[in-house]
Amino acid sequence: MRIFSTLLFFLFTLNLSAQSIWIKGGIGLPSGSYSNSNIQKSDNRFAQSGYFYALQVDYPVLKKTSVIMQAGQASQRFDASAFEAGMAAQTTQNTLSIQKISDYQSSYALAGIRLGIGDKRILYGVQASFGFMQLRTPAYIIQHTYPSNTGYEWVEAHQDMTVAFAWELFVNYKINSHLFLQVQLEHFNATFQVPSTTYISGNVPTVDLQLDVYQAGIGLGYRF
Repeated sequence: MRIFSTLLFFLFTLNLSAQSIWIKGGIGLPSGSYSNSNIQKSDNRFAQSGYFYALQVDYPVLKKTSVIMQAGQASQRFDASAFEAGMAAQTTQNTLSIQKISDYQSSYALAGIRLGIGDKRILYGVQASFGFMQLRTPAYIIQHTYPSNTGYEWVEAHQDMTVAFAWELFVNYKINSHLFLQVQLEHFNATFQVPSTTYISGNVPTVDLQLDVYQAGIGLGYRF
């Protein structure tokens, strides 16, 4: 714990006159099983495009190399219509409908390294980071309509935290000695333990959710 505290103190006091702070935001694009809408596989999660925003701090250690820390939040929409169609296809005893309450929500805190090449005006680079991510799954209500009655089933949101890895490609444009504009493409990967989507009622087993998201956005940076 003392070593960790000493490292944090070193990072926050390292070359304070040259550190940079970035505000970033844009769209999130799920891929892989995270975005797949085939209900026959329990690891498919019906995620659609969403948004993200983040704060990042850079601490230069060499001329174009920095240690970075970033924290952010993201949301991906839950495709309730496709999920409803898949669930309805699995039952012939009743009419089924889904009422969405919430979408996928995540937050993260990562640290890593940032490398760049270029001239004084334009900088191209890559960064890699790892840390912790927390995910909250969607909540929704399942309505079962039978010939003689109607029943409701509440599916609560599930929350899990795990280790996440991210890489980013970026282009920075220097506006002046303090302000910078950035275009970025970042990819996040993490594995969570969540309830399966293939069971309508009863005991719901836990399965792996492979979060696989590309985040495309812009950022504004300030160098002290």
